[in-house]
Amino acid sequence: MNRTEHLNKTIRQYLLGELSEPDQAAIESEYFSDSERFEEISALENDLIDDYVRGNLAAVEREHFERQYLSSPERLHRVQFAGSMLSSLYGVSATGEAKASRAETAPSRYRRAFAVMLGQSRLLSPWRLPAAPVLAALALVLTVAAVLLGIECLRLKRALTASQQAAASQAQKEQDLEGQLADQLANSNKLAHDLEALRSRQEHEHNNPAGAKIPAIVAAFALKLGSIRGSGQPQVLVVAQDADVVELRLELTNLDFKKYSATLQTPEGPELWKQSEIRVRPSQIGGRAVIRMPAKRLPPGDYVLRLDGMSPSGEAVEVSDSYFRVARKAAH
Repeated sequence: MNRTEHLNKTIRQYLLGELSEPDQAAIESEYFSDSERFEEISALENDLIDDYVRGNLAAVEREHFERQYLSSPERLHRVQFAGSMLSSLYGVSATGEAKASRAETAPSRYRRAFAVMLGQSRLLSPWRLPAAPVLAALALVLTVAAVLLGIECLRLKRALTASQQAAASQAQKEQDLEGQLADQLANSNKLAHDLEALRSRQEHEHNNPAGAKIPAIVAAFALKLGSIRGSGQPQVLVVAQDADVVELRLELTNLDFKKYSATLQTPEGPELWKQSEIRVRPSQIGGRAVIRMPAKRLPPGDYVLRLDGMSPSGEAVEVSDSYFRVARKAAH
């Protein structure tokens, strides 16, 4: 038995009153909350009424049907109406008459009421009456269908309203979250700015301890990364005569190392100056290495500044070398 057959059997047992109270409550919960389940149960309920009217129910099912289903005046009226329609439109089959006659002998008040209904419906056969009663019955069917359709439309309208309210609530929640995210981003940017200022102050204090002379003039330059082999004219750095410190900045696109060192040498190779523990600060394109050296170590001439990254094993790996020329100008 597949899932659909099992579900149909369960609904049929519900209609016949053969389920326990918890199972009945579960079916009723689905009945009122799911429109598709509502239609399935309504269709199975109509099939059950049709089987009863035609006399196609087994004895046990018929007994449960009459005791449970017909206990409601509204349901009894539906069964009487279905019997009238069956008799008026198609006549009562021999099987239906035989089973209806057996129902008349039962001591149940519902069987007697249904038997009276069947007797009345046989008198309304289209073979004995003109078409007017049949049309009236069809009009009643259409009226009931219109009422049911109106109820379903009302239910769908309420469901649509609830869905729209839920969507509006979700949109408001998303708007609130976007506002919170914007506030957090602003706080994060402020913290990053404050942290950068703190790092600059600490670096300044480290390079210029208390009591030391603070350079009066700093000449800052941004060097281009590249190899000296095959390159054209070197980058010219014009340093003022009264400059105390020369600051060289290198923009790195990748930060593959945690520690860096810088070495100043001539194009021919001799090493002139070296600084370890170069700090690389984050920038928009990756990182910025800042190297400071006394201006007196850079007299006019050609130089190569090599930047090495320190691997975890302590090995120096060349990152870049920059070829530049220093020129001096008189102070104003």
